[in-house]
Amino acid sequence: MNALPARLDASAGAGRRDARFWVLFAAVFTAAYISWRPFEILFTLSDALFCVALVLAVQTGRLPLAPFGPLSGPWYLCVLVLLAGLFLGSMVNGDPERWLVVALQYSFAYLLLPMLLVMPSIGQTRQLLLAFAMGVAAMQLFGAAVYFGYDGDYMELEATFGHAFVSGSRRLGAFLADANWNSAMCAMALPCVIYLLNRRVIAGWQALILLLSLGLGVLLAGSFSGFMSAVLALLVVGAASGMRRGLRLTMAGAAAAGLYLLAGGPLPQAFAKRVAPALERGNISEAGTFEGRWDLILEAWNMTDHTMLIGLGVDQYRVVSAHGAPVHNIYLLLWTEGGLLALLGWIGLLVLMGVITAVCARIDRLTAGLAAAGFLVFLIQTTANPHMYARMWIVPVLLMMGLAYRTGRGRTRLHQIPGQELTTP
Repeated sequence: MNALPARLDASAGAGRRDARFWVLFAAVFTAAYISWRPFEILFTLSDALFCVALVLAVQTGRLPLAPFGPLSGPWYLCVLVLLAGLFLGSMVNGDPERWLVVALQYSFAYLLLPMLLVMPSIGQTRQLLLAFAMGVAAMQLFGAAVYFGYDGDYMELEATFGHAFVSGSRRLGAFLADANWNSAMCAMALPCVIYLLNRRVIAGWQALILLLSLGLGVLLAGSFSGFMSAVLALLVVGAASGMRRGLRLTMAGAAAAGLYLLAGGPLPQAFAKRVAPALERGNISEAGTFEGRWDLILEAWNMTDHTMLIGLGVDQYRVVSAHGAPVHNIYLLLWTEGGLLALLGWIGLLVLMGVITAVCARIDRLTAGLAAAGFLVFLIQTTANPHMYARMWIVPVLLMMGLAYRTGRGRTRLHQIPGQELTTP
């Protein structure tokens, strides 16, 4: 008599777990769609979907509080140290209310999302990586269609598609509302495609469509840092691929691009103006807004003499800066706004990512190559951006780190969590 209700309960639980995965799939697909939000605060459609997935995970008892096993404690500690440094500076010199907003943003990105995205199933993690790559690629295809097919000026484009969808200098920001960010997301997605191709999650023709879409996005964004991130990420994951299909496809694409450039093929206006001169002359100062950002970096470096222990407080750098803008370097921004405490917390997170990647390299070179490629893009962007709590930065990195961690789990002594099996559906 009790068997049927038990089966029904199990079926209902499985249904909720399936629903949780597909909600996560949609959340990851739209993770880079920053402009898809109803308010000015940073809470996007993707964030709302993550919250739904959180509720479903709690209901089914499937929310791991230690996603990285014994490394979870150090991970949480680093985030708390980062927030403590910013809190101290905000209490002494800044605005505690502003600290609360930023603390919630960092907590959502670096405390909550690891519990949702570090999946116990390698197969599901690969599907989420595919969701991220597809989401970014779809955005590039739509952006390219608007870029080449819409005749209005950039103000009309902004009114129709959102802020900086295509900038006045003809740079594609798409739904990220920033061309540099858009290029960086393409750089994050490119190694995912090579990995998924090598693991036979996608076919060669599917990989080709994704690679062409993402490559077009890099060109239309016209970002030097994004372009170099993409090149380096492909080199890393390509080298890890050996002579597999991913490396052959990457080499073929590079050869085709080289022949196109040698033949004098036309380039998008923004790329030809901002990136090509720096590449041709080997002078990084000719790349985009390098000189202006370098002035901010020098200013911030000089400011750190006064913020060793207690920083200026969250969002106070722009107030005291002669340029009226935050320094586009998260290390110096955290050092000046949160003191050495906040900086050490951030560096600790990066060290843990490096440890996870290094451990995986002993087990699976390709998976480690993917994690290393994503980590490299992330590191490059930390030197060119202020606070990085926007979920677009950490979502792909967590998926790659989670994949690397699960791959090494059980084959090393890094950790063993009872009741969590390594599965590959």
